[in-house]
Amino acid sequence: MNGATFHLYRTAMGLDVTGLAERLGVNRRTVQRWEADKCSVPVSAAGLLLEMWESWLDRVNTLVGDAVLFRSIKDDAVVITMCRDRENTAINSVIATCLALADIQFTAQWS
Repeated sequence: MNGATFHLYRTAMGLDVTGLAERLGVNRRTVQRWEADKCSVPVSAAGLLLEMWESWLDRVNTLVGDAVLFRSIKDDAVVITMCRDRENTAINSVIATCLALADIQFTAQWS
């Protein structure tokens, strides 16, 4: 995995460099070097990131499915409950995009 791909996965999941470094058990500068392609991303780190990505996609898929199901039952606008952390903000952004593409009205509220 190259640095740009690594960066894309990290930012899409709403993770900051420090948070990901802690999860991977490395220094934040190490993650920055990987993302800048100053050194190769180890296979083990790429594997852990991909596992996190798959888990994140499963979570998003479940939440989008729940929102669509709720919409079909209630026939009203879907309410997305917003949290103020990066990871949930990224998920909420994906959900909002998917709902908009499916032409499903939604509103957001802070938790």
